[in-house]
Amino acid sequence: MGRVLLAKETARLTFIIFVEVFARHVTLAFQFRMYLLINPYAALLKSLSDLVSSVSLIPEVSPKGTDQV
Repeated sequence: MGRVLLAKETARLTFIIFVEVFARHVTLAFQFRMYLLINPYAALLKSLSDLVSSVSLIPEVSPKGTDQV
């Protein structure tokens, strides 16, 4: 009987934690979308930042035979 009660309590607490984490994620995502609606320049800055970071990760390759040591 004690194990069944422990299992039920564990399941209940796990569900509550899952719901809390999911609700926080949805709330933060909604707040970020509202911020982008209020401040459209933030979306532009974020896309430019993503572009710069993706370009800087590409290694530079020189044409064959022009390598300088």
